[in-house]
Amino acid sequence: MRVAVCDDLKESLKETENLLRELDYVSEYKLYHNLDTFLEAVSAGERYDVVLMDICWKSSQTGIDAVERLSEKTKVIFVTAYPLTYVESVYGKEFTPSGFLMKPVKRESFQAQMDKVYRQLAQGKQALCVSIHSKSVQIPYLDVCYLESQLHKVDINLCSGKKYTVTSSMREMKTRLTQEFVTIHQSYVVNLAHVREIGKRECVMASGKTLPLSKTYASSAKTAFMNFLRREA
Repeated sequence: MRVAVCDDLKESLKETENLLRELDYVSEYKLYHNLDTFLEAVSAGERYDVVLMDICWKSSQTGIDAVERLSEKTKVIFVTAYPLTYVESVYGKEFTPSGFLMKPVKRESFQAQMDKVYRQLAQGKQALCVSIHSKSVQIPYLDVCYLESQLHKVDINLCSGKKYTVTSSMREMKTRLTQEFVTIHQSYVVNLAHVREIGKRECVMASGKTLPLSKTYASSAKTAFMNFLRREA
């Protein structure tokens, strides 16, 4: 899950960063101290599953103005020192954010809000069912970063850093994946939801890990990635 944190107080950004590091389902996060920088990044194609947005900024824009420019699919958690009723009365709007946190943010409240939006994002999405040591394990597709084939085994690498190894061919495994999974190499299949960019001969994941992109799959992978970005916009 990709997260953006927007706050003009650097100490608040640091506190939120520390809390995010405790969540294994967060694959990538970015901190924004400047609202214009965040909006420029979004306009340039940066996409986030969740945005933690401070409402009051020392600028002509507010956090409320900023989130109105985000995709409807993006989950927004407002972070502010004021109660929601007060914010609504000041701005003359009613809000239905995915979450609302009061400063100073408490660990329990933060984790509860983040867990809630994670479940919302995963809801309705099927899970990959595999057999591990004779036990059936369901892995939410959202948690899968990429798959790597090793002889007659496939490593299922999760965003949390955890890895499951199953006895299977990559060809058979691909029949159980959704359209968000794309082959980039005979040994690698990636989840486009966790791809940062696709270059000439490499695929960079949200975590920063670089995977090889073969000439055979380069064109189809890039087309699939562009189509995915359009669907998510």
